[in-house]
Amino acid sequence: VAMNRVVMTYTLAMSLSYGALFAYLSSAQQLYVETYNAGTSFPLYFAGIAIISGGSGVLNSLVVMRIGMRSLATLAYFVMLIASILFALTLYLWDIPLETAFYLFLLFSVISFFVPGLTFGNLNALAMEPMGHIAGMASAVMGAVSTLLGVLIAVPIGLAYDGSPMPLLIGFSVCSAMSLTLMLSNPKDA
Repeated sequence: VAMNRVVMTYTLAMSLSYGALFAYLSSAQQLYVETYNAGTSFPLYFAGIAIISGGSGVLNSLVVMRIGMRSLATLAYFVMLIASILFALTLYLWDIPLETAFYLFLLFSVISFFVPGLTFGNLNALAMEPMGHIAGMASAVMGAVSTLLGVLIAVPIGLAYDGSPMPLLIGFSVCSAMSLTLMLSNPKDA
């Protein structure tokens, strides 16, 4: 498993995705409570984000056969990168009202949870293509490695929390850029 470039590339891309997602999960409550003063409604907002993001599975099933797993995952990483950079630049360059910043954060959150629905299953399937009869074992190894690396990536992002979403946005930008680079550098044929 570790010797196959295709498997390792997709595993690293998933690890970066998990890292960004785990960083969001570790920072979310602080951001809602301390930054945006929306602590009492945190469970409702989080549930709403999860419900909306559940549509990513439906969207994936509708478009994956037309554009392909690799193209869909690559596009999803591109969208995540652009969303992260635009939100970070907006916060950095302009003094926007707290309410507006909160709504932008909610939009960012929906995108952050939507992207895994377009990437995780597709990357796992792509990584398993060259594994043949050992795909089950390879999938278990890939899941364990990507989760462990994701936690290791998330820890410094979460610890960088400074009362603003900026460390999270920078973390998402870096993770998305690296995942996109991995997707573009991986051989097209497994």
